[in-house]
Amino acid sequence: MSSLVNFLCKDLTESCSTKPPPVPRGREPGEIFVLKSAKEAEMEKMLKSMEGMPGAPSMKMYSREELMSGRGFDDDDDEEPSIPSNLG
Repeated sequence: MSSLVNFLCKDLTESCSTKPPPVPRGREPGEIFVLKSAKEAEMEKMLKSMEGMPGAPSMKMYSREELMSGRGFDDDDDEEPSIPSNLG
């Protein structure tokens, strides 16, 4: 591992030889990092591999909570999604 760091920092670039700039004082903290489960990572990998397939150009996966609440299906507007009444 250290040989990779040395290669990237010293041999390939000069990025490790200078100190990073200071963080601005008024900067808002970012999102808290949440580790994905192995199942979520595998599902994301599978969806990414299916991205170019015909017939599945914009597939999305929804969690059980999203399905139960009925929210999150239509990203374009903030209204509740409507389910057609003629579904049987």
